Amino acid sequence: MEWRKKLRERGGDSDHRLLSQRHMGVNLTRRTHRPTAQSFASNQTGFTLLELIVVIAGLGILASLAIPNFIEQLQLAQIDEAKSLLNTAASECLQELRKIDKSDPTELDSWKKYRPAALTALDKKTASDNGRLTALPGNYEYKDGKSSCEWVIIHDPAGGSTIYPTLEFEILPLEGKVFKKSQNFNNKSLQQCETWGNCGGSEQSDYLIKCNKDKQTCTTAYDSFVASQRDGGPWPVNRWTGSCKWPVDPLTGCNPTTIYTFENKVVSGKDADEMAANFEDLKKKRFTGICNAKISEESSRLGSPKNGIIDIPDCSVYERYYKGNQLDCGDSASCETAYLAASEKEREAICAAGLGRWKDSGVNGKFSEPGCEAKWQCNKEILISQSDYDSSSCGKPTQRDPVCRPPANAPWYCQWRPSWEECKPVCT
Repeated sequence: MEWRKKLRERGGDSDHRLLSQRHMGVNLTRRTHRPTAQSFASNQTGFTLLELIVVIAGLGILASLAIPNFIEQLQLAQIDEAKSLLNTAASECLQELRKIDKSDPTELDSWKKYRPAALTALDKKTASDNGRLTALPGNYEYKDGKSSCEWVIIHDPAGGSTIYPTLEFEILPLEGKVFKKSQNFNNKSLQQCETWGNCGGSEQSDYLIKCNKDKQTCTTAYDSFVASQRDGGPWPVNRWTGSCKWPVDPLTGCNPTTIYTFENKVVSGKDADEMAANFEDLKKKRFTGICNAKISEESSRLGSPKNGIIDIPDCSVYERYYKGNQLDCGDSASCETAYLAASEKEREAICAAGLGRWKDSGVNGKFSEPGCEAKWQCNKEILISQSDYDSSSCGKPTQRDPVCRPPANAPWYCQWRPSWEECKPVCT
């Protein structure tokens, strides 16, 4: 750096000249330098074979760590894709179920065989696979041909400790509910199995699956009963009690009970007596306004004493009266039975009263009232048939005393000579 110092000490043109000469000297030196073969060879550099082996080995180790993780994440993504596919298929099946008449066996059977578009869009049948459906995500295939709305099951046919859990859903058509089930074979996909629902593979899981299915069936039947039941009670019905949990609760199940219903809902109450009291309170609150007017109108139509039917569906009222008495019944069938029983009871009472009066009168002969059983009486003895009466003393002809009359045109002296032949009375 001496030249820079000298440059600073000098001033003016001398500085400029010194700087120019310095640069010219450098440039001349560079132009006159020519590399020799020996110097060129000494400047060459590169990698040795050992270095290359170390680098390749390092890359191999990194690849062995990264590729399995990538494959695992890809497989888990395929499981999530399969779950999404089945959810879409289940949703479409439920939509189709709402369009049919469930009471028609033909339509219901057709729905069970229906394959949703979410699945048919993936059907790829090839000659090499003998018609096997091969377009499901990952290694998934349909199990046992379950690929219609009634039941769908997909699994990895390789089995073993496959990362792909078995996924399935079953739709109960009458209840219109989806029941999901899965089974896991590898801990790496346990979360995917559990989020699908009812992840099996153990005694506990199998029990919980069955318990939840029984609960759904029982609850559906109970809800259907309540929705179709008339107001009143107590109605005997099976109701789910307890909860599905492990260990098993022995009280959990579809157990018999009694309920009261009002406007297609269950009346609250701790026991039957409290429910009955609450039911009566609800009836009193509802029977106001238009309902009371309709009941009054119908009661007037029946006259006094009431004899007939009051049927007001809007007010959930169905009553039948027989000669002023309300029969204990709740629908047309039971009321008809109660009506026949009441009329028969009245007929028996009328016949018994008439028979009692006839007995007290002591009149011999036949007792016959409309609708009553015939009886016969002989000297206050009751006989049950005409032949019994005919063979009795009352049925035989009786001897009567002769009736005597004075002779017609009797002579005038007969009053003094009644023993004379022409004066004797004529007896018949």
